[in-house]
Amino acid sequence: MFVIANLTKTRALTGASLGVLALLAIPAQAQTNSGSVTLGPVTVESDSDKNALNHAPPISTMPSASIQDTPQAVTVVTGETMKQQATSTLGEALRNVPGITIAIGEGGTLAGDQFKLRGFDAKDDVYLDGLRDFAAYTRDSFNYEEVQVLKGPSGLMFGRGTGGGAINTVSKTPFLGERYSLGLEGGNGDHVRGTADLNYQLGDTSAVRLNLMLTDTGVVDRDLVHSHRWGVAPSIALGLGTDTTFTLGYIHQQTSARQDYGVVVATPPNSPYAAPATEFGVPRSTYLGFSADHDKNTADLVTAKLTHNATDWLTLTNDTRVAAYSRDFRYTPTDRCDNTAATNYCSSVLFGLAGLGAAPGSANPLSALAGTGGGGPYKQNSWGLQDIAAASANFPIGQFRNMLIAGIDVSYQRADRTIYAYTLPTTAQFTYQLGNGGRSRGNIGFPLFGFDHQTPPGYDVILPTAANVAGGGTSASATTVVKSTGDATDLAAFATDRLWFTEELSVIAGLRIDQYDATYKSVTVAGTYTEFKAPSFLFDPRASIVFEPDQTQTYYLSWGKAATPIGTSVVGQPTPISSAAASALKPDKSETIEAGAKFSTFGGKLGLTGSLFQVTKSNALQIDPANGAVLLQSSQKQRVQGFEASATGEVLEHLNLTASYTYLNPVIAEATMMVCAQVTGNDLAITISAQMGNFELNVMLPVIAHNLLQSISLLASVSRVLADKAIAGFTVNQEHIADLVGKNPIMVTALNPITGYDLAAKIAKRAYAEKRRVKEVAAEMTDLTPGQLDELLDPAALAEGGIKGGGGGG
Repeated sequence: MFVIANLTKTRALTGASLGVLALLAIPAQAQTNSGSVTLGPVTVESDSDKNALNHAPPISTMPSASIQDTPQAVTVVTGETMKQQATSTLGEALRNVPGITIAIGEGGTLAGDQFKLRGFDAKDDVYLDGLRDFAAYTRDSFNYEEVQVLKGPSGLMFGRGTGGGAINTVSKTPFLGERYSLGLEGGNGDHVRGTADLNYQLGDTSAVRLNLMLTDTGVVDRDLVHSHRWGVAPSIALGLGTDTTFTLGYIHQQTSARQDYGVVVATPPNSPYAAPATEFGVPRSTYLGFSADHDKNTADLVTAKLTHNATDWLTLTNDTRVAAYSRDFRYTPTDRCDNTAATNYCSSVLFGLAGLGAAPGSANPLSALAGTGGGGPYKQNSWGLQDIAAASANFPIGQFRNMLIAGIDVSYQRADRTIYAYTLPTTAQFTYQLGNGGRSRGNIGFPLFGFDHQTPPGYDVILPTAANVAGGGTSASATTVVKSTGDATDLAAFATDRLWFTEELSVIAGLRIDQYDATYKSVTVAGTYTEFKAPSFLFDPRASIVFEPDQTQTYYLSWGKAATPIGTSVVGQPTPISSAAASALKPDKSETIEAGAKFSTFGGKLGLTGSLFQVTKSNALQIDPANGAVLLQSSQKQRVQGFEASATGEVLEHLNLTASYTYLNPVIAEATMMVCAQVTGNDLAITISAQMGNFELNVMLPVIAHNLLQSISLLASVSRVLADKAIAGFTVNQEHIADLVGKNPIMVTALNPITGYDLAAKIAKRAYAEKRRVKEVAAEMTDLTPGQLDELLDPAALAEGGIKGGGGGG
């Protein structure tokens, strides 16, 4: 159940607008009444907001008047859509956007907004009014006018990252007029939310706006998961409607929540597939953590935007942001229910088996215990600033219309983190039920049924030092990182030019270059200091051809690149640069080619779009799924092909439509074949090296060891990539496979001991010529019964080795 109440009062027409309406009304009244005229309430409606193609482009440094003539797939989630859906966070708003998947902090990243766009990581590609919102936290949507998602590499417009695209949120800003809006929501899951949107006109060219939010909510059918969040966003605008406009905005958001890491997965006996434990009887409401878990964070962002129309052909802009973030995080990611001694065979016990190969019923499923992982609690303080100065010039080149946009982008980010540990109860205070029962955090058992969420006695947060770690009474060790600092500078210059050969045909070309320098410093409990630096030079070009027969049609072909350097996420990644080897790796690069069309129909009320695209990532980084660290640079290519279509706007009066569809076909190109080639070469080198022994001494053992270890590492990595990125999610066509196996002439081998080779050969030749199953032909050409044929020609039995009904292998 969900209840929403909204109260809005608007006084939007003042000054000049009211005067124009009066001039239009007076002549008609003067014929019958020469006295004063009183105007009643006036409502002005526009179709422009109904069709998202009419909206302004995401950032002012794009040479486009609207999304209609932007040569890229762009999905807009309007403020009205978010209001009608009672959207409260950015993640909820993005459920309207196909091609986006949402995670909850997998891979060692900080919990918070975790997005993947067209299959590529986009957690660092979130922007607020065209400037980076670089921290990892759950963003509330109370101050959003709309959300715009650009698909495909967007390095020219936004800079580093953006391999799959960029997510740009547009803030609510002051406008001329007055409007006061209050909203109150209530629903299941103990959900209560209140918002206020207040706009007040100060003078003829100035206004202020204030947005407020308070949210207190749980999650339906999830124990202990709760969030308390509040925010305030004041802003002021000066010079509205003049040549010089200045807007200053501030947003503060504060959250106190308990993170939900879901439930563990388990593998049924004799099954190669794992599934959430809730599929096997564990209640969906089960929260596998402690009541002391918490996520307390704040975000403070100050944004100043200045626009000056210097002449009728030159516009200057300067956007500046200073942001500070803090986080206090304590979590219990219970993530182990496998068939190993470390979890006392949790995945077997869950199905009533005491261990691998044990008899059914030998264990009580209610006694299944999961294990925990993850690091210690931490506190992090981050801050950063960014300034983008740009000039937009409209001037002709000969007889051709031309627009040039150029500027510089300077930014800095820093994150300081303190990592804590847990004191561990003695074995006399607490019984460790997993593994060998030793004093270890990993040996704390978490019951999948009836967990009380209370922390063990003596299980407290502590700042690890050499002294308290030496006794072995904490979850830390001498090599545990206790302090870390990450910082990065980015100096960039960009330029984009759009040249119109005719009013209908134009070409867009642009280039952005970045000098990005990231540094990561850490200190362990033992005092070991480590520092890694990763400088990167990024080169991101882009080009498009745009054909617009009229204002309602746009056809385009675009190509562009984007690059993601090492250390791109000094705030959102616990270890942005994991080693000296990782710091030397080159940026991974994404390239896109996209062809599309956009139409405005029904008098501009309805927008239709469609596009075909291919995104190729080269020099891709292989990330450790356990902790997010860079394992290696595989030089492999990852390719995503697909298409998408959308329709937004007014279909009928009082009936608005927002519909979109994206099809993605991801492929890991070349990687597996290249690894096979490398491993084959390594094997040959090992073979030759092994033959180089003289007097019981082989001086080539180093190359043998190197090649062997490299082969193991490459095969392990590529197997994981192939399984996760290519094979996972496949649906096996059982009927087609059975048909192919049944028609394979090799099946007659099983008939040899019964029919003899000559008749078996005739059956095989006839089955092949008639494209029929061997079993069908054998039924016609032999006296074997259907039961005998089923037994002899059972593919599963044949795969086990040996032949039923006779000796030999045929």
